[in-house]
Amino acid sequence: MAAFSFPGGQRGIDTALAWYFVIVWGAGFLASKLGLQHAAPFTFLMLRYALGVACMIPILMVLRPRWPATRAEWGHVMVAGLLMHAVHLSAAITRSTWACRPASPRW
Repeated sequence: MAAFSFPGGQRGIDTALAWYFVIVWGAGFLASKLGLQHAAPFTFLMLRYALGVACMIPILMVLRPRWPATRAEWGHVMVAGLLMHAVHLSAAITRSTWACRPASPRW
């Protein structure tokens, strides 16, 4: 049983977390468009990851989810995280930076 009681039980928690994810993920692309005008791509990603961690810590402290128990589970989580977030977002942000550069004349 979770350390926190939420209206609607587990389904209510799942729904709230899904909406939280959608809002944060969607806002990230809007923030990227604005932030890339003022910061280098990987500096911006570092700040975005730090903000994401800061937002998740209170949720983890309240919900107290089960953490991976074995090295294999930790390995799976790390590989999935690197592929889904580090590689994907690095490529997307880098590409956005290229797309935002002013066009040069081709003479």
